[in-house]
Amino acid sequence: MVPRNEMAHWAHEASVRMTLGNSGQTIEKGDSMFFQTGRDFIIRLPLRLNFRKLRSIGRISTQVAFIALGTLLVGMPANAQGFPGGDVSATANFTLNHGLTFRVSEREECLECDNSDDGNLNYGRGLVGNTSSLTAEFELTGENLGLFVRMHGFVDFENTNGVRETTPLSDAAKDVAGRGFRLLDIYAFGAFDPGGVPLDLRVGNQVLNWGESTFVPNGINVINPFDVSRLRTPGSELRDALVPVPMVFGAVEPVPNLSLEGFYQFGWEKTEIDPVGTYFSTTDYVGAGGRYALLARSNFRDLAKSVRDLGLEDAINTGLASIAGLELKYSADNPFPAIERADDREPPDDGQYGMALRYLSPALNDTELGFFFVNAHSRLPLVTGKVPNPAELQESVGVAQAVSGALAGPELPASVFRNLAIAHAARNGLPLDPQTIGGILASPEFRAAAGPQVERIVPGLVGGLAGFHAIENYANAARYFVEYPEDLRTFGLSFNTVLGASGWALQGEYSFHPDLPLQREEGSIFAEALAPIGCYLDPRIPDKSQIPAIPDCKFGIIDRVLNGHLKRDVSQAQVTATQVFGSVLGSDSTGFIAEAAVMAVHDMPEQIPHDLPDPMGHRIDTAGVNDDLADATSWGYRGAVWLDYHNAIGAARLTPYVQFQQDVSGSSPAPFGPFVGGRRVVTLGVGANYLERMSADLSYTMHAGHHNSLEDRDFVSISFNYSF
Repeated sequence: MVPRNEMAHWAHEASVRMTLGNSGQTIEKGDSMFFQTGRDFIIRLPLRLNFRKLRSIGRISTQVAFIALGTLLVGMPANAQGFPGGDVSATANFTLNHGLTFRVSEREECLECDNSDDGNLNYGRGLVGNTSSLTAEFELTGENLGLFVRMHGFVDFENTNGVRETTPLSDAAKDVAGRGFRLLDIYAFGAFDPGGVPLDLRVGNQVLNWGESTFVPNGINVINPFDVSRLRTPGSELRDALVPVPMVFGAVEPVPNLSLEGFYQFGWEKTEIDPVGTYFSTTDYVGAGGRYALLARSNFRDLAKSVRDLGLEDAINTGLASIAGLELKYSADNPFPAIERADDREPPDDGQYGMALRYLSPALNDTELGFFFVNAHSRLPLVTGKVPNPAELQESVGVAQAVSGALAGPELPASVFRNLAIAHAARNGLPLDPQTIGGILASPEFRAAAGPQVERIVPGLVGGLAGFHAIENYANAARYFVEYPEDLRTFGLSFNTVLGASGWALQGEYSFHPDLPLQREEGSIFAEALAPIGCYLDPRIPDKSQIPAIPDCKFGIIDRVLNGHLKRDVSQAQVTATQVFGSVLGSDSTGFIAEAAVMAVHDMPEQIPHDLPDPMGHRIDTAGVNDDLADATSWGYRGAVWLDYHNAIGAARLTPYVQFQQDVSGSSPAPFGPFVGGRRVVTLGVGANYLERMSADLSYTMHAGHHNSLEDRDFVSISFNYSF
């Protein structure tokens, strides 16, 4: 079992704060108001989309923006009053933020977390994040044309300069979580009326939000990836984390209440998961900085220690040098064989597009109905492996033979006898000087008693060491890599309405993902890759010439790339309810939002030859008896409650809040599934806002659940923002 980062589920792992919309601000029909309830929850009030007012996050060169602007100018009617002849307005806004994160819970020991514990071991109780950031946005607007630019820079002083307890952060990890500058949105936009038909266009790096999901990922809104590390930062906003992609987006309203939308992307970006070794990371080999995967916890450490204690390194190294030029590789820091990471396999930039149809039904109390199709490449990583070739397999077999030959002489039994004599002297309080040890070794009684132990110990030690070095050599020739499958299709239906005069806003969606790739458990992939060398080392197969014909030896996979995923059709449905009440506990207003969702994997076999992990990396057992498995059906809910106190302290508004999450039943397969059975997350916090220019937030997040990889990583966050 190899626990992994819950890559698709950053929105459920750590909540920090809530930033509410401006008090008393008028929100026009069609706008979407976001407020982030920390790195755990992102809440979008279910107000209908107005594509003319969308603003997004992006990352692309400035060259694209000027090309985009030129494209719109060329296509503009001659009498349009945009930049060429009309007035132009310019605005600039800046936001300074500083956030601190403190770990408040003790580490729990995990004996099966060799590939997932760097982040946990690197941080004790105390400061784990200390980040300053600046976000700047600029907008030029004419009568019907505009240009929007946003950029973001940050530095986390703790993770850039701090000393980690176990594993130093790599430069790649620091580039993601330690410091950085990104040019975000940079796109041109225009509103036209050809033939009296409203037409909106955007060209450049941007984010496009489709569907009605508020909390739960893997629905309709699969167009843009995320930078998870930005959502981990106290005081961060959704706009800082959305990764833009270059695209052309258009929306047209051919008849009243009916709109058609479409996009075509000409660039691909991945979701940037937590870098290896950072506080919230739960995988040591997939994110930025991941270089190798340990194969398994085993007795290799003890075997290597025995070789060192018995003084047999020279004999083994001499034997190995004659075969492969290798030496014994023992160290306390790397006691297990490991598979190194090869280059990621990323998809092409083209071939990503989507279409949407929206209808506003007056007969259904102005309910908006949406129909969607998206074809996009995976933003989330899947892991697979490359098996060594026949020559590398034979070299590893030779390594095993060399080690066995090196230990076939009298040195090993003599060393074992001597160790037993030392142990006998120590147990009986005898001196450990050479004369006493020599006397014990010369005793016939000792020889008679120790002889059977030596006969038992030596073959196991020889076989174990031979196997260790053979597997180590074979693993050094193997590789794993991260891939992003192409052409993942999503079909979706959505609705958005208000329930009469009750004030309850209701929204929901259904999405269907045909042939969605579900990650095989990485330990199973690695075990399959090692099957050929395992058969050569298996004493139960004396005739090695029969190995190619034995199915379990998987001789046919030699020199091949393994299939790291299993394709299945997946459905997901979710519904969200929102209400803003009057005064509760003396507040000026009280808000409530909750979302429930269910994920179903169609035709999920009860017993499958390729193990599937749940989102935390727990494997699905081939016998179906392991409770650490992915389920065909899984569901859960998320929500938040907040109270607004206007002018609580002078002109300052206070907003205490509670955020909650529970994965009620079932664990969905990685990497897209959102649920881990039994996981619970609760955040208690309070925000303060002064004249919409200065704000602060304090929160405490608690994790629970046996399969929650962040169960022992409760934390407190503090943030301060200043906008000007």
